[in-house]
Amino acid sequence: MKIEIPEQIQVRLSGTISRGVKAVEVDEAGHLIFTLTDGSTQDLGSVIGPKGDKGDTGDKGEKGAAGPQGPKGDTGATGAQGEPGKGFSILGYFATATALNAAKQATAQPGDAYGVGTEAPYDVYIFDGQTDTFVNNGKLQGAKGDKGDTGAQGEKGETGAQGPKGDTGATGPQGPKGETGPQGPKGDTGATGPQGPAGTVDDTGLMQETEYDPTGKVKAAGGIPGYVTAAYAEVTLTSSGWSGKTYSLESEYASFNYDITVGVAPGATVAQYDAFSKAKICGNAVRNALTALGTVPTVDIPVIVKAVRK
Repeated sequence: MKIEIPEQIQVRLSGTISRGVKAVEVDEAGHLIFTLTDGSTQDLGSVIGPKGDKGDTGDKGEKGAAGPQGPKGDTGATGAQGEPGKGFSILGYFATATALNAAKQATAQPGDAYGVGTEAPYDVYIFDGQTDTFVNNGKLQGAKGDKGDTGAQGEKGETGAQGPKGDTGATGPQGPKGETGPQGPKGDTGATGPQGPAGTVDDTGLMQETEYDPTGKVKAAGGIPGYVTAAYAEVTLTSSGWSGKTYSLESEYASFNYDITVGVAPGATVAQYDAFSKAKICGNAVRNALTALGTVPTVDIPVIVKAVRK
């Protein structure tokens, strides 16, 4: 290092008064060099002493602030193949984690696994070698598996006990008319019955019809009834009178007294005719009742009933 000195400072060199020292420095060789004001220099010899002993270690300085993030380093070389890991297995089961720690924490090895709980699925506790504690890793239960194949057909079971008798089913529709049977042999002529009373209009006030034989004559005695009468009456089939698909006329025309025929009354409206047609009404072979094979009427329908006494 070179030091500049003011001009008013003068030093005595070799017994003479300097013309002035302009600068002082120690050169690379360790000599003290004076530069005079006239530009000349004076080498005063080495001024560096021998190397001293190593000084004591200084106090540790404070931790410096964190530096900026350095660039990402290159990918390191692939490490050596590790040893095969030991297979996972449950070493035992405990009802609570407290019971597990009391029994195994002091002797457990890293990776030891135990089930904790009173029923499956159990919580799996694995011993952590860093914290020397058991860590709960959740339920021991795998993902839902695929649906299994259909099992084999089981053997036929024994026949069960006879069940109770079911309720009587609804009356079925009128069956088709059977074919006419062969003509039976002519019966013997019966005895002539007593003379009956003169006929009158019956208590229903219905018009009576007299039946005739094929020749136009009134059917007379001698094995054929003298008079077979048919009574006609207009009856209203009310919409509320239907029981399911059946309309009974037994209260007015008991089946053991009458054979009946039913048709729509001439004064019926178009809607009443249409309802009668859609109902597809037919008779009943057992009793004097009507059966609706189609749609049960929801309107009242006037009909003419022809009743012939048996």
